[in-house]
Amino acid sequence: MWKESYRLGVENIDAQHKKLFKKTGELVREIEGEQRLEIYKEIIIFLENYVKLHFEDEEAYFESLGYIDEVEHKKQHRDFTQQVQKYSNELKQSDYAPDVVKKDGRYAECMVGLSCC
Repeated sequence: MWKESYRLGVENIDAQHKKLFKKTGELVREIEGEQRLEIYKEIIIFLENYVKLHFEDEEAYFESLGYIDEVEHKKQHRDFTQQVQKYSNELKQSDYAPDVVKKDGRYAECMVGLSCC
């Protein structure tokens, strides 16, 4: 999922992006493979926590640069964080039912691929 064209040239941010892509890819592979409940939970909890850390770091970087699209990018971050939380709640309520995980995993893959920086 990671492409060199996504590289910003900021080591910390690029490493975080790679980790987000890696974990999202792991979720998709699990959905298409064994569909183990404990793996779903582990990855969803990771994403739920890691996006917050990443967005905080990235937004601090934006602020240090006076990034012209900072407001719009922060809005994308808020929207993505809300979606992750929404789907996390859906997963917990469904006890990580495979059909809900599958829907959410595809959504996460698309969001990270298209919206995460």
